Amino acid sequence: MVNRSSQSFLDTIVSVGLDSLGIEEVTVMIKDIEFQRDLGDDYQAAAYVEASDWWIGNQYLIYIKKGSRNEMIKILSHELIHIQQYHTQKLMYDKGDYLVWDGDSLNILEIPYDKRPWEIEAFEISPELESKIKKTLLK
Repeated sequence: MVNRSSQSFLDTIVSVGLDSLGIEEVTVMIKDIEFQRDLGDDYQAAAYVEASDWWIGNQYLIYIKKGSRNEMIKILSHELIHIQQYHTQKLMYDKGDYLVWDGDSLNILEIPYDKRPWEIEAFEISPELESKIKKTLLK
């Protein structure tokens, strides 16, 4: 785990989240978001994950905006679900603007943000992960 963000506590949240998801043997780097990323339909990314096929092994980069601890737990819970999706290869990069979801290659520019199946799943699952992270950190 490498935390290059201006928020020193983010690596702890990510570590607890990965443990809660049972994800081992991955490397995550956390950095402050460098530019505002437009997700379409007036959505702006609070954070996003990059998982590049040229990286060796299971390495991920999370870009995230600044915020309160509670806000960061919520946002990172969502992003950690995406790491789980990549880690299990349910979600994979394809070429250009395409991602592979459950074996189907989809053009992300043709699917509104709130209709993307990987986002729907992340929004459904992340509240439970958020709760687990908070319970662990408040012990």
